[in-house]
Amino acid sequence: MTLPSSRPRVLGIVGGTGPESTIDYYRTLISEWRRRRPDGSYPRVIIDSIEAGRVFRHLADGAFRIYVGELVVGEFREDSRTRLVDLVATMRDRDAIDALVLGGTELPLTLTEPAYAGVPILDASRIHVDAAIDWLLGGP
Repeated sequence: MTLPSSRPRVLGIVGGTGPESTIDYYRTLISEWRRRRPDGSYPRVIIDSIEAGRVFRHLADGAFRIYVGELVVGEFREDSRTRLVDLVATMRDRDAIDALVLGGTELPLTLTEPAYAGVPILDASRIHVDAAIDWLLGGP
């Protein structure tokens, strides 16, 4: 689909499962926009929130319990972060992973380092923001 060049692009985001991660995601998007386009403008963004509890209620063990029961509701506990880091080490040893994608937008709010247990961390939120800004600025 090709948009008329005079019409500004509008980015839709489905998410909003946790307000802290949505705020962080939006701030990152705006920061990157301003870095790439320092003209004082803002991108057109629409956020359509989903109700996380209904979606994730059946996932109550381990990392999912931490994700849904704590991170999504804005609770960031050191012991839970330690358990997530231990999980990274387990995946490194058991599954021989070379990198880990933080696919949930709340995860980078507690796992903030570029690597844990020697495993590089790929922040999906940051990757999404970079691709979204590329698209908003007219890329494919």
